[in-house]
Order: sequence, then C-alpha cells, then structure tokens
Amino acid sequence: QVILDGRNSNSAMVISGYVGSIVTTFNRSWAAAHGFPAVPAALEIRAWFNPVLQSRWFIVPGIVGLLTLVVTLLVTALSVAREREAGTFDQLLVTPLRPVEILIGKTVPGMIIGAFEASLIILLAVGWFQVPLRGSLGALYLGLFLFLLSGVGMLIAVPVAAAIGVTRTT
Repeated sequence: QVILDGRNSNSAMVISGYVGSIVTTFNRSWAAAHGFPAVPAALEIRAWFNPVLQSRWFIVPGIVGLLTLVVTLLVTALSVAREREAGTFDQLLVTPLRPVEILIGKTVPGMIIGAFEASLIILLAVGWFQVPLRGSLGALYLGLFLFLLSGVGMLIAVPVAAAIGVTRTT
C-alpha cells in the first residue's frame, strides 16, 4: 500500500508514476517467470478527500479563505489609513484608551465582517455548489477566527506600532 499526500500534487504524481512503473515491471517479470498472462498486481487509486474528483470541492473552500482574508484586510487597512490621513488617529492616541484597546477597536469590526462573509460563502458553498461540509462547525469557526486574527494582526501591527511610538531596536 502506498498513501500519497495530494497537497503537493507534482510530487504525488511523480511518486505515483514510479509506483506504477515498479508494479508494471513486477507484473512483467512475474508473468515471464510463471508463464501466466494474467496480471498478479494491479493499482487501485482512491481519492480520500474528493472521491468523485470534482474540482469545485477543492476550489470553493479555497475561495472561502481567500475572499474572507482579502475583504477583512481591506476593511481594516482602509479604516487605519483613513484615520491616519485625516489626523483622527493621532487624536485617538491622546484619549485615555490604552494601545491594546485601540488595537482591539481596529481589529474587531474587520473580523466581524470577515466572519459574516465567511459564513455567507460557506452557506453558498454547501447549498449552491453542493460541497460537502464534514466535521465540526466549532472547529471550522475556531480556525476561521485564528486565521482572521493572524491576518489582521500582521496588517495592523506595523502602522499602529509606528503611530504609538514603538521603535525597532536591532
């Protein structure tokens, strides 16, 4: 038995070709040694994640992540950029709010919009494109939350850190 990981399809196909060549060579030598025309070994290829090999089963879930990240980052980036251009971000910094509270205030709206959009795309994926949703919804939304938090965190860390005077020391 050979189990190939399809996430790196090029390597998986190369290995599949090697396995097929090995099985074919074995079949020829076995048939010549035993004088039988029948094939003793055969390859049986099964796709575990996408058994019907429909491309929408792997393209649509990727779109969920892509669109969610793009819209969330755009909403958050435009919010910070508009405030920086208008000068209201500097006014925000002199309020009694701590920098952590400012960060939370800038990230939460984008994450709420991203979670709403991801929910809508997941509903469309399951309802319209008929992509099966197997597994726990709680785990899906926990992963979505961590995904959005890391994306928004990387986006907002640099401008906010520069605005509050955090400098980089080397």
